[in-house]
Amino acid sequence: MNDPIVPSELVQPLPRQFAGIYEQELENQSDTFAATMLGMLRQKVTRYPADYLITVVIGNGWAEVNSYNAGHRLGQMAKENILYLKRFAKKDSKEEAILDKWLQGDFSQVKDDYFYLRFQSDSEYGNCDICEGHSDIHIRTQRAEEHFVRTLYGEEGLQRHREQWDEGNLSLINGDGKMKTSPPSRTSSTTKTSPSSQ
Repeated sequence: MNDPIVPSELVQPLPRQFAGIYEQELENQSDTFAATMLGMLRQKVTRYPADYLITVVIGNGWAEVNSYNAGHRLGQMAKENILYLKRFAKKDSKEEAILDKWLQGDFSQVKDDYFYLRFQSDSEYGNCDICEGHSDIHIRTQRAEEHFVRTLYGEEGLQRHREQWDEGNLSLINGDGKMKTSPPSRTSSTTKTSPSSQ
């Protein structure tokens, strides 16, 4: 997990992530590309209360975790996955700008990113009487996000999350967009968001 990415190799996603999404789809289908980014963003945002834990049953025996089957198409919000998706982003596109922002640890506009990606991934989104509004989407608390990561990606995923997004580790990306070898693991974790976006 702490190995640097070798520039001469094509960046690949983390193992067992983005199940069933083919490179040709990411390259040629803008809606699939946006949906894949949106899938990663689900780690950061939710339609449920900000501190809702995805394993808590909320009604009729249902919990959000039931939405994620084994081999789901989501990818963890991890620098490896962001760099992988950057391979398919059109130069100077809004998607590329969002990925660059995420890569630097800037999640201050995740609600705006969510709505933009929803429109890009679903041409029918917005053509309804009652659609999601800005106040219907919540930024997960640190506790809820870490629970999401641990539940879907295990302890290794949680360790990766903490190593990459801890305020002291945001410089893990070189100026050329390649990952540096990460420093020793720390136990604290913070997510960089602006208070006004919560």
